[in-house]
Amino acid sequence: MEDLDYELLDPSNLKATLEQQGRAVKQALEENDAVLKQTAVKVNQFDKIILSGCGDKHVVPMITQYLTDAFSKKLVRVIHSRLLANYTPEWVDAKTLVIFLTASGTTKDVIDAINEVKKKKAEIIILTQLSDNKKKDSIYSAIKDYQNSQVIIPLKEGVITWPATTTFHTFLAVLNMLFIYVLMENNTPVDALLNLQYVEIPDYIDKLCKDKSLMEWCAATAKKLLEMKVLGFYFLGDGPRYAAVRKGALVHFVESCKEDSFPIENEEFIHLVIESLAEEHVEENVLIIMKPRESYITMQAYNQYELIKSLWRERAGKDRVITVDPFEFVEPTGVGKKNDILLTPLYVIVLEWLAYYYALYKKIDPAKMQYMKK
Repeated sequence: MEDLDYELLDPSNLKATLEQQGRAVKQALEENDAVLKQTAVKVNQFDKIILSGCGDKHVVPMITQYLTDAFSKKLVRVIHSRLLANYTPEWVDAKTLVIFLTASGTTKDVIDAINEVKKKKAEIIILTQLSDNKKKDSIYSAIKDYQNSQVIIPLKEGVITWPATTTFHTFLAVLNMLFIYVLMENNTPVDALLNLQYVEIPDYIDKLCKDKSLMEWCAATAKKLLEMKVLGFYFLGDGPRYAAVRKGALVHFVESCKEDSFPIENEEFIHLVIESLAEEHVEENVLIIMKPRESYITMQAYNQYELIKSLWRERAGKDRVITVDPFEFVEPTGVGKKNDILLTPLYVIVLEWLAYYYALYKKIDPAKMQYMKK
């Protein structure tokens, strides 16, 4: 880390943005607490719910869906906004709620999907950072005069940060909290979930985002990866951790670091990759795998994680496996087995820092996602 000139390589000071994500999550939850409680009453009236977005705002609801599946009997589906626009389900009607996520408020895929579900008279809620309700070609023009709609701004004084850092965490925290309040409306015991999401998660994120030992590990790992001259990266995660690797691979390593990266679920990796690996070129790829907490997943899932690591080390080499474990740097206490879903964003933070340092060492501006001018 000492060999990096941050003023030259990170002129937008994305580092400071990453370090303040815990504060932003705490602020977003505090600012929206009242409106989320009120909105939960409305959400609870619907049994058919769609969560929809694009890019990292498609990843956010993938995590929330694990929360709703674990604690609620409501049918909640995650559908990419472009797919929702092009292949609107026939069952969408006035008894369907669609929650859209778009930081900019101008995402064309989202606007097209809004227009399609409006035709079916669906209820609409939109999470966005766009506060200018007069902006043309935006979500506001799409829902103008449409009574069955509501807008929630996760961070009132926030700005859109690229590549999808703060807004990812604030949108996820707000969406999770909304559904925790929905569970409360159904008299589901939520004290542990409520305390974890509202009080503890912001503190864990804050601590992890500012942890010097984590930054040092990410910087050293990024430097080592670049020295390897890697052909491609496989990002692996099980269950909700797959959503974390999807963001890490596609948003950070493909978009930001300009590397060929592929997110794959642990559950599919053995079938799709390991069993059909050609002997040549294996050693040119690197596996970046999320380490689940052993006591919070099934024995089968943990054994599969260990098997994947073992097989890859055997075929590609020990240095070709990078294990991501946020709990080496922060240790949550008293988290129940299903509640562990809420800790998923901690993996994302590690991947954000890893990509940040990888970009710096590769001479890529981590905020603008462009090579530095020589």
